[in-house]
Amino acid sequence: MNRKNVFNLGLLLFLLVVGGLGITAVFTPLVHADTITVDTTADEVNTNGNCSLREAILSANGDTAVDSCTAGSGADVITLPPGTYTLSLAGAGENAAQTGDLDITADVTINGGGMNNSI
Repeated sequence: MNRKNVFNLGLLLFLLVVGGLGITAVFTPLVHADTITVDTTADEVNTNGNCSLREAILSANGDTAVDSCTAGSGADVITLPPGTYTLSLAGAGENAAQTGDLDITADVTINGGGMNNSI
């Protein structure tokens, strides 16, 4: 192979790599956080049409809809309106957020109504 052919082959490979990276960047979907909005201060897991904080965390953890909480996918943002949130579902030793404490196992940001408004 002479120098011109080697140069042309190198240039061709360079253009293929750069072009491939450009196409990948164009067709790669943007990842964004899904918003799950809490609409009750009750500590519940049921199907009454509300989205409690516990249900929102279950939805974010499982990337599935729980009661009226929207299904998340990937990172989620839980919007928590002002209010007092008392964890009343008793239980210990359970690590799925069904009872007791709130076990967060996914990438979640909780945005509250302010330090003195969401307790």
